[in-house]
Amino acid sequence: MIESVKYTLESTIDNSERELFQIDDDLNRMERELNELSIYRFNLVKTIEEHKRVLLELYLKED
Repeated sequence: MIESVKYTLESTIDNSERELFQIDDDLNRMERELNELSIYRFNLVKTIEEHKRVLLELYLKED
């Protein structure tokens, strides 16, 4: 009986630890993706602002 409980507990601990490692890996991957998206967003905002500036200059030159 005790051996069975020990085995069940060891198995539960092993499974939980594997799941914890997987969650940590997923969190690290998501953090990297978030950083990449943040950089992409920043660059996109800069590009939009630059295009708006150039467009405004073109409109002003027409006048």
